[in-house]
Amino acid sequence: RSWRRGLPSEMLLNSNKVLLEGKTRDLEVASGEATQLEARLAEQNSRLRHVQEELERAASEKARVTASIEAAQPGLTELKRLASEARGRTEAQHAELSSLDAEAEDAWATCAVLQQRLRRMEATGQALALARASLPAAAAAGAAAAATAAPQGS
Repeated sequence: RSWRRGLPSEMLLNSNKVLLEGKTRDLEVASGEATQLEARLAEQNSRLRHVQEELERAASEKARVTASIEAAQPGLTELKRLASEARGRTEAQHAELSSLDAEAEDAWATCAVLQQRLRRMEATGQALALARASLPAAAAAGAAAAATAAPQGS
C-alpha cells in the first residue's frame, strides 16, 4: 500500500482493477473447484447411503439367520438325541445279531454231530435188522447141528 500512495488515482484504479480481475478469476476457479468437490461429495454420499443400506440389509439378514439358528437349536438337539438313541439300538441289535450268529454256528455244529450219530445208528440198525433176519436161519442151523451132534440110538 505504501507504494500506491504516490501513484496517480487513475493508475491506482487500473492497478486495483487488475487485482480485482485476478481475484475474480481466482474466485471463479475456486468456485469451479468447489462445484466439482460438491459433485464428488454428493457421489460419495450416494455411495455411503448405498453401503449403509447394504449394511442394514446384511444386519437384517444376520438377525434372521441368527433367529433361524436359535429356533432350530431345540430341533437339532432332539435330532442328536434321537440319533444317539438309534445308534445305541443299532449297536445293541448288532451285538444281538452277533450272539444269534454264534448260536446258529453252534447249532450247525450240533446238527453235524447228530447227523453223524444218526448215520451210525442207522448203520447199527441195519446190522441189527440183518442179524435179526438171519436169526431164524442161524437157529435152525444151530438146531440141525445139535441134532447131528447128538448120539443117535442111545
